Amino acid sequence: MKLAVKILTRSDLTFFEPLYRRLNAGNQKAINLNADVFINRLYPGIPEAAQQTNNEILVKLTIFGPGGAGAYTLSRAIVKGATYKNWRLNGEFVRDPEGQPGRFDALAEGDVAVLGFEGEPVPSALKIVFVASSLPSDRVLHNLLTDYLGGRRMAEIDPPRLSRIADQADADHQLWQLAPQEEIVEALEDAAQGGAKGYERLLRHSERTISMAELAKARRRAEAVGQEGEAIVHAVLCNEMVTGTLTGVEWTASKNAVSPFDFHVVTATGETSRIDAKSTTGTFTAPIHMSLAEVREAAQDAGPYLIYRVYGITDEVAKLRRSEDLRSFAKELLATLAHLPNGVTPDAFSIDVNQLSWGAEESFDRRAGSPDEE
Repeated sequence: MKLAVKILTRSDLTFFEPLYRRLNAGNQKAINLNADVFINRLYPGIPEAAQQTNNEILVKLTIFGPGGAGAYTLSRAIVKGATYKNWRLNGEFVRDPEGQPGRFDALAEGDVAVLGFEGEPVPSALKIVFVASSLPSDRVLHNLLTDYLGGRRMAEIDPPRLSRIADQADADHQLWQLAPQEEIVEALEDAAQGGAKGYERLLRHSERTISMAELAKARRRAEAVGQEGEAIVHAVLCNEMVTGTLTGVEWTASKNAVSPFDFHVVTATGETSRIDAKSTTGTFTAPIHMSLAEVREAAQDAGPYLIYRVYGITDEVAKLRRSEDLRSFAKELLATLAHLPNGVTPDAFSIDVNQLSWGAEESFDRRAGSPDEE
């Protein structure tokens, strides 16, 4: 899905029949799709491809919002007339759905449309979430989206950025309809490891149910990714043995599957450290999961306890960031458990990576077997 954010003009609002009658804002009856974004960024091949259809592209249009209003599906067209500066989402008026009188009355100039295009080389479907500043459920998102635009009339937005904005919305806000598939995959990976944030994200996607088979597959995949991450870290540490940074490397988890850390290393200065690999195919910001046993081990004064965060894993590359010593953090975390009721013990923790301090990002070429700091 290709994503964009657009500020609505008075002319755009004439797309809606009730607003056209009320605003006296001209006869456009369409929403402009600004060429600098729609053509230059999202669909550069449209001018050539659409020649076969006389510059008219039929799309399945699904409208969400404003506020909590659900899906309203129509057939419309994206067109470019001979005198148009921009392509437009056009077709007949959009009228209030049956049983929802006044649905679009809250929309005003300066409100926001978040657009999700699907299809190649031209869009075949378009989802739009309308966000109205006058509605309490939309107000925070409206502020965040207009801040993102920074004075631009329309702009492309990447999936992670949109997801971070959506995180500030209510759990059932319609903006989650545009949460990218990658985010669902990342949420499923998190949920498969018991992550509460992953479960919450999946529940927000009420239209996307998760089967037991999918969850089981995600658990197996998370385990496989963990093993891949350990192998990558082992290769990194072996390279440091060659360069002399380390004088000893023991892959403890390969000998003892319940070890509360994965590696024990000795530096050139004789310092020993414990290293635990935490791996994901997703982004660096995906939550880290630590068992209670790992946190207790990290709190021990037996040399630094480090996390090597391996992320963005593909067949060719992976990225790595190394944490600072976790001993103080682990001790503080364990101290909070003293306030739990008797008989209650957490088995694991989901940790926001921003709670820890990290070194620079390193890229690891899995084919060459060596990391390069960026």
